[in-house]
Amino acid sequence: MSGGAAGAAAGTLAIMVGGAAEDLARARPVLEVLGGTLAHCGASGAGQVAKACNQVAVAGIRGVLAEALVLGARAGLAPEALIGLLQGRGGADTAAGPARPRPAGARLHPRLHRPAAAQGPAHRAGDRARRGGAPPAD
Repeated sequence: MSGGAAGAAAGTLAIMVGGAAEDLARARPVLEVLGGTLAHCGASGAGQVAKACNQVAVAGIRGVLAEALVLGARAGLAPEALIGLLQGRGGADTAAGPARPRPAGARLHPRLHRPAAAQGPAHRAGDRARRGGAPPAD
């Protein structure tokens, strides 16, 4: 399943199912109450693999978004403005999707406020920005 607590409450979960088609047919009425999307992924265990693939994709997107925020901050962009753009409010790409609403002035993850302390890909993004002449964000 995918969709979190909000999807569960609204009955809009995406449900990935593995198993025999006749077993899915018997369970379908219950599953349709829980989810708006029901995907038969194949044999037993295939739903778990599909969920794992979903989690890999989500983690990858979040990692890339963190890099973009660090890169923008290093170049002097306001993170709040950049978040809006990355969520599709300033362009056609909605890969960032709707994020959890944050109150005005809410802090980003602490690592995004301390780019020099970031590790791995986010740190390399800041290094690339500096080499390209972008001023560091303080």
